[in-house]
Formats: sequence, structure tokens, C-alpha cells
Amino acid sequence: MKFILSTSIVLVYCALAVFARAGHGGGKGGRGSGGRGSGGGTSVRGSSGGRKGRSVAGTGSTPKSVSSKGGSGGFGIPPPTYYASTRANYPNYAPAYSGRYTSSSRYGYAGFYNPSLTYFWIVAPFWHHGYDSTYNRYQQDSGYYYAPQLTTQGSNSSNVVINGTVNSGDRDNYHYSFNVSTNNQYPMADLAFFSSSDSNALDADFAYRLQFSHLIEFDDANQNGFYDEFEFVYSLTSLQNLQWQPFQVQNITVTSNTSQYYLETSTTANVVYNNTVGGPNFIVRITYRTSNLQLNKTAPIVMQPNSLEYDFSIEGFPTAVANTYPNARLGVTQLVSSITTTPIIFDVNATTPLDIANQVKTNATYGLSIGDYTEGRSEYQSSVNISDVSLSSSIGVNATAVAVNVAYGPDDWIWGTITPSSRVKKFLLITLPGYTTGSNVAATMNTTFSGFGFLDTDVMNALANDGGLSLLGLTSAATFMNIILIAFTITIYFMTF
Repeated sequence: MKFILSTSIVLVYCALAVFARAGHGGGKGGRGSGGRGSGGGTSVRGSSGGRKGRSVAGTGSTPKSVSSKGGSGGFGIPPPTYYASTRANYPNYAPAYSGRYTSSSRYGYAGFYNPSLTYFWIVAPFWHHGYDSTYNRYQQDSGYYYAPQLTTQGSNSSNVVINGTVNSGDRDNYHYSFNVSTNNQYPMADLAFFSSSDSNALDADFAYRLQFSHLIEFDDANQNGFYDEFEFVYSLTSLQNLQWQPFQVQNITVTSNTSQYYLETSTTANVVYNNTVGGPNFIVRITYRTSNLQLNKTAPIVMQPNSLEYDFSIEGFPTAVANTYPNARLGVTQLVSSITTTPIIFDVNATTPLDIANQVKTNATYGLSIGDYTEGRSEYQSSVNISDVSLSSSIGVNATAVAVNVAYGPDDWIWGTITPSSRVKKFLLITLPGYTTGSNVAATMNTTFSGFGFLDTDVMNALANDGGLSLLGLTSAATFMNIILIAFTITIYFMTF
């Protein structure tokens, strides 16, 4: 009998031990290097850790961590714990501030919370609600949100980082980074979210890259405004390895309201048309700006918090093709890439019925949704057409070649071990609206378009909070089961012997 009881004790002990250790799965092995600050730290996850599986955003009950912030919709399945892991592993949080935005603080809560309103939605990328529904939460008169504290580094260089940091002390604890550069083959911007206000956090919980690569003149044979496979390409001008001017970051106060401000920086480069030696030159200018408030009438597109707006401009572009071919169009290619397995969904694609496409383009902007829960948006003025040329064999350049040309190391503070070739990619050709044709066109022309990348920090902070419940629950369960395990063993020992 004692043998059977002793055996049972051992088996129960083993079972409890296994269960107790379930809460200590933790993150992956650390790099101890990289990042923006002086600290090292451990990598929260590997290249594929925790990113497998799919959920249907918006389904299921709305978690309290979402509804208490004015949000609606569920995650479909329990949120991934790597968001919470970042917060747990990088606890050197920024000083907490739960006050309101003022002209002196320039960060904090803006607007007034109305519990009867919905301020954000958790939606799948193919259920995007449109411009007004997405950004209405930032309206000056009816919105409510936390305006992050903006800081910058790298002015007067080829690589500028803009950070937006939030720690209200009330389950809002994160930061995002806009990593703008021209020193890595092409002009690009990484938009990254870290679910900890610790600026030394490594490996973003969510990130995507907007990378310009080529200017393409093509024959729009069917005059639909898009590039269609096998339409003739007149010129292909690469933006790779140009001599870009250093970024100079400016802190600009809004003229009509001195309590509001935004950050702006720009760069220019001379480009040889068609990359032909001795060919005509023109200028490409890229301007980036961001604010922690919604700002009207300060830029071509209304500035939204948690977003990086840009103007892509061409000055003095030669018009030999435009003068000769009335169906010619000019576009710029942009590579949109994100973390492995992340869906990237177009608002309008080649199969979208014309009436629906026209309806979508009545919005101020339209574009792409990025992430299972629409964590990111890449928006474009409705005056441009966006062609998906990811699989094109006739355009003269492809997404993979553009991605792998960029230098990369496994200690990258945003991407970690996720290599450019393994990231999800969409290759866009954005047709510029100011390109005009005809025999009386001047010798050169100027054209520009604007867009912005947006990070839905409300959704990702909710992922950290709700995923944190799972993570803390496992940890608490582990601690609790360890106590039960010891008590059970001692009790049985005295009962048996």
C-alpha cells in the first residue's frame, strides 16, 4: 500500500511540477547588443516565436482592456504573449504622467472621454472601416486619446529616429519609433511598436517598412491609370545609393495655436534620368513630419497622431517621353514589408468592382491594412492610383531584389533576426497625379504626392494588456502551483510516514 501511495505521490509531484513550470516559458535567447540606448537586454522572441496561427479580429467578446479605453471588438483568440513579454522583460519604464496635454507639457491626455462613444475598433485587415472611422478618435472636439511624448535623435545625419512614448501609469505603457534613413541603399522609414516605454527594448512587437526604390515611366495602354502587366516601360530610374542631404529635424509651432507643434525633416538628392551617364538631372525631395495631435491645414494631408506623414516630390523631371507619348504615366515604386506571416491587404485591388473602388476613393486617403488586427495602415492621397506589381515580370525590377539589397544584421534593434528576404512584402507602383502629357508640355515638370504610415497604438496596447493577463496568469499559476506542490508533498509525507 505504501509503495502504491509513494508511487502516486511521485506521479502527482511530477504532474504538478510540469504544470508549475508552464508559466516560465519566457522569451528566446538574448543578443545583449544592438538597440538605441546603452543597455543590452535579452531578445524577447526569435524570428518566428509566437507568430504562428491566425485569429479573426473583431470576433468574440470585447476584452475589458479594450472596452475600458473606448474600444470595440475582440481578438478572436487569446492575444499573443510576446507583447506582454516585451513589457515584462524591459521594465525601465519612462516616468509616468497621467495628466492632460498642456502648452507646457506638450504630451498627455487630449479630449474628453465619453463612455457612450466608440473610439477604436479591432478589425481584420479586410474589414477596414475607412478614413473617418479610423481617425475620428483624434478629433479636437469629440476625440479622446493620449498624445505621446515626442523625442528625436540623429538630426544632421542620414538616420533620424523619432520616438513617441506613453506611460500614463494606467495600463498605457509603450513607445513607438519612426526610423527614417537614407544610408542603407534606398530612402526608407521603419515604423515600429514596442509594448514597453523602456527605450532600450529590442525587437519590435510589430513593425513595417516603407521603402522607395525606383521611378518608372510607362505606357498606360488602356488608360486605366494603373500599370498592367506587359505595358511598355519607357524609363526606369533607380533611387539606390544616391547622395542624399542630411536630415535636419525642425520643431515647428503651429501658427494658429502655439500650444500645438509638429516635427519635420527632409532630404534631397540629384538623380540622373534613367540612370544614363550624361543624361539630364532632376531632384527628388522627401519630407517627413509627425505630431502627437491631429493637425489641420499644416500639410497636404491632415496630420494624425501615431503616424509618419511624408511628401514625395520630383522637381525638374524631363518631359521628353511626356511630349511624345500621350498615354505615358510616371510612378514611384514603394516596397511595403512587415514581420513574417503578417497579412497586407489592399483597400482596392485589380478585382475590386469599379463602383466600389470609386466609393473607397471618396475618402481623404486609402491604401493598405497591415497585421492580423490592422495594427498598421499605409495611407495615400486619393488622387493617386496604386498598382500591385509584386509579381510583375515586365516592370524591370522586383520586390525580392529591392528587399535583399538592403544591408541587415541579426542585431537589428527593430527587426531582430527577421531577415529582409523572409518578411512579407508588397511592391507598389504609385502613379503620380501631376504628370501631364502633350506636345506643348514644358521641358521639365514638377509633381508630388503625400501619404502616411499609421500605427494603431490603441490596438497594440490592448494586445499587451490582454496578452499580459495570460502571461501574468500563467506566472501566477506557476507560483501558486509551486506552493501547492510543497504543501501537498509535506502533508502526504507525514500522512504516509
